[in-house]
Amino acid sequence: MKNANYAKLWEVFQIIFTLSHDQAALERGFSKLMVENMKEESLTASRFVCDTVKSSAVHFSEIQLTPRLKRNVRAARMRYQLHLEDQRKLTAESEKARKRKVVQDKIRSVESERKLLNESIASMSQEADALAVQAEKKLFYFPG
Repeated sequence: MKNANYAKLWEVFQIIFTLSHDQAALERGFSKLMVENMKEESLTASRFVCDTVKSSAVHFSEIQLTPRLKRNVRAARMRYQLHLEDQRKLTAESEKARKRKVVQDKIRSVESERKLLNESIASMSQEADALAVQAEKKLFYFPG
């Protein structure tokens, strides 16, 4: 039932229906991505804020924006940057500790090899000395 009077209206409805459907899928996808990419601390903080707002007797639109709250919000980015910097420092320190441990393990390995070699050298030296003494006795032994 194609009516020329409703052709333009149908085009508008198609656009509206398409937009709302696309937005819902986009929002679902974004929500899923956000949860998968959030670190545990961020997810915990988001959950805490959501639960606090839900349990509050005051509707969130009625919350008064005090100067203290505004300062706190303004400083949030700086606190986040400081947190990231602390995380970088911890990562760098742990990387240094890991490298130091690798070097110390290598040193211990080389020292144990050196100890084994010194023991082998001492053992071979004693054996060579004993064989030399035996050879001298046989060579210079004059019966009688």
